Amino acid sequence: MNERLFWIVMAQWIVCGIVVTVLLGWVSMQRDRRPDASESRILRMPPVYAIAGTIGVVVFLGALAWSHAYAAEWRHALTDAVFLLFAGLSCWVLSDFALVRLRVDPSGVSTRTLSGRWRTLAWSQVREVRYSTMMLYFRLRAADGATAKVPVTALGLPAFARLALRFVPDEALDALTREQLEETAAGRPPPLL
Repeated sequence: MNERLFWIVMAQWIVCGIVVTVLLGWVSMQRDRRPDASESRILRMPPVYAIAGTIGVVVFLGALAWSHAYAAEWRHALTDAVFLLFAGLSCWVLSDFALVRLRVDPSGVSTRTLSGRWRTLAWSQVREVRYSTMMLYFRLRAADGATAKVPVTALGLPAFARLALRFVPDEALDALTREQLEETAAGRPPPLL
C-alpha cells in the first residue's frame, strides 16, 4: 500500500470513529435527561436512533450506488458486501427505534411483540436479572424461560432500575447487576463506550 492511500484510509477510520463517538455521546445525553411524567414508565429508544439509522441507510446505500456508477474499475464484491452490511445495521437501528417499547410498573415489565401485542413478565416470576457489558442490556429471565431485554440506551431506564431493585428477589441479582441497577436508579446509567 502506498503512503498516500495509507493516509486516506487512516483519515476515513478517524472520521468514522469521531462520528460514532459523537452519536453515542448524543444517545447518552438524551438517555440521561429527566423524562416527562407521562413517559417515566415507558421505556423507548431515543430519537437519535431514527436519525442515525436514516443517515446510515442513505449514506451506505448511496455509497453502494455511487461505487457502481462511478468507481467500476476498483469496485469489488467485498466492498458491496461491506456497504450492504452497514446499511443492514442501520436498518436494525431504525427497527429498534420503531419497535422497542417497554412498560414498567409495580406488576412487572411489559414488552411489545412483533405483532404489536404486549407480553408481561411479572416481577414475581423473575428468577434472574443479568447485566451484559458486551451487549449493553439487562436480561430478565422468568421461571418459565420467558425473557425480556432492557437496553441501556432506553429513555426512562432509572424507573426500570428502581422497580427491579424493589421487586426482584435478591437471589436473582449477581453483584455486577446489582451495582449497575443501583447506579442507574441513582441517575447514573452504564456508560455506552
